[in-house]
Amino acid sequence: MGAFIVVSGGLFLTGSRGGALVYLIAIAVVLIRRHRFTDLLVVILAAGALSFAVPDRVWDRLTLGLDDFGAASINTRNDELTKGRVAGWALLAPEILESPIWGKGIGSTAWNAATKSRQYRATLAHNMYLDILLDIGILGFVAILYLYYRYAQAMNRLSRESEISPLFRDF
Repeated sequence: MGAFIVVSGGLFLTGSRGGALVYLIAIAVVLIRRHRFTDLLVVILAAGALSFAVPDRVWDRLTLGLDDFGAASINTRNDELTKGRVAGWALLAPEILESPIWGKGIGSTAWNAATKSRQYRATLAHNMYLDILLDIGILGFVAILYLYYRYAQAMNRLSRESEISPLFRDF
């Protein structure tokens, strides 16, 4: 329980909205699989305690830009919600069509037309899926999806193994 509280606090103090969302989804999956009312009660109490303990600045960061979804557009580079990432993705994405099957090579954002013309100033797309499609194309993307599928199968099988302690099965 102590580790849960420390990880929860640390994650929310980072201000990563995506990380917080994935963390909440993972907790929901664990709770759904365990079917224990006491676990649900403990998580609800911990979430309530954490919501009072988290400073206002953290809540401001976690909810930054959520009041105006329309601000994120392909033309705006200073929106609060995505900090211009959507506009950057719109600049980088057309390069996928130049080599859709096997991509343009690892780190291809650095020599992307938008980067060379200084319209886009970063060397990564700030989007894992776009980076994968640009770098290793559809074939690489499918290979990675298959790898994750195999990992999920193995984890699912291990979570049902009776010789493994319940703590590690949940993990």
